[in-house]
Amino acid sequence: MAVRRRILAAFDVDNTINTKFLESAVFEKINPLVRSKYVEGNKPWEERVMNAMSKHSYSLAEVTNHIKGIGIVPGMENMFSNLHSKGVDIIILSGGNDLMVKIYLEHWGLDKYFKQ
Repeated sequence: MAVRRRILAAFDVDNTINTKFLESAVFEKINPLVRSKYVEGNKPWEERVMNAMSKHSYSLAEVTNHIKGIGIVPGMENMFSNLHSKGVDIIILSGGNDLMVKIYLEHWGLDKYFKQ
């Protein structure tokens, strides 16, 4: 009996599927005077960004609008569609914020290609 081999394709989001780091793109929209307080420090970048947004009452709607403004690398949707049609399992491996990744993929209609 022949065994069918499955193929798995794994992608990061930042600067791979999209054209920027999600957290950086949102962070750039924060008031520059506020932003400067969070640039320095020894905490991880994502934690500094999330702290800045949290302390300055950034709503989910505002974050979502910023994320929707981040472009997609040309050809990505077509590539995912082709991989999916060939039965390739596609996953995201990202150190980024899960909610931001989810919002981004849904906005561009890419979420349908990824296993949860």
